[in-house]
Amino acid sequence: MLLYFALLYFLRKHFISVSFILCAALLSLGIQGVNGIYQYFVGIDILKHRLIFGGHRLTAAVHNPNLFGFLMMIGALSILGTIRPARLIKTGVVKFIFLCLLLGMFFFCLLYSGSRAAWLSLAFGIFLFFLLRFKNWNRAMKIFAITIVLTLPVLLLANDLFIKRMGDAFINYGHRPGCWQGAVSFIADAPVFGHGIRDDMIFLKLKRIAITSPHNAYLEVMVLLGFVGFLIYGRLIWTLYCRALKLSVIQPAYCLMLTGMMVSAFFGHSFITDQILLSACCLLCACMWFHGDPSRTSGDELPS
Repeated sequence: MLLYFALLYFLRKHFISVSFILCAALLSLGIQGVNGIYQYFVGIDILKHRLIFGGHRLTAAVHNPNLFGFLMMIGALSILGTIRPARLIKTGVVKFIFLCLLLGMFFFCLLYSGSRAAWLSLAFGIFLFFLLRFKNWNRAMKIFAITIVLTLPVLLLANDLFIKRMGDAFINYGHRPGCWQGAVSFIADAPVFGHGIRDDMIFLKLKRIAITSPHNAYLEVMVLLGFVGFLIYGRLIWTLYCRALKLSVIQPAYCLMLTGMMVSAFFGHSFITDQILLSACCLLCACMWFHGDPSRTSGDELPS
């Protein structure tokens, strides 16, 4: 919260801008992406010397491949939502090539992270991207859409990691149903205010199965904070979506990234303890709050 209010203060005083935050975020994610590609070829990342997870899933400098996939998904959706193919080519060949290479790197690292939650989040984001852009489709947009629709299935179905991970998902569902069932069983014990935020207890042993997390941010909120906390979080998410939809006419990137975060939260992230998810939400909320409001900013917009 302290970092969030500091960010709001810097934006309010025009020490930084929304465009600066986007460029800084893409730079940070780009470094992680380069690190992931290095890890793919060498077997160890540059920054923290982490080995490839399980011998085949990329993590870069992040401790978990699912978190790395989440970061790459955010990077891919931020570029998809920001660029406009018809205008992008006119702005310069160098910028067009750079963003295409950056997007390709995010796709590559996301694929080899093996994160099924991030894959699903990206799919929802791409669908929403086409939905938001549907009224303004032109020739460039149609070529862009057809390229993605035809290319991605061919690349994915030919990838052994993708086939293996999706096959495992259909066999055991990523062991998520057991975690979710365990979390639901605790809600009835404290349905109003929950068990409180604590780290001693309730997910460690359930029916002789070690469960350290419900692997669902929404169920976690209900277990720890009860229906009261769930309603508060629900209201916050609703407010964010209303703001994102309002801005979608001029900048659909917010809707895409917010959707990606909310879908990922169904499978393993936490609104309470996950530093990466909270950091992404912090930046997204601050940018949405100040974007396109002349009373708060000097008219700074995300580049397109």
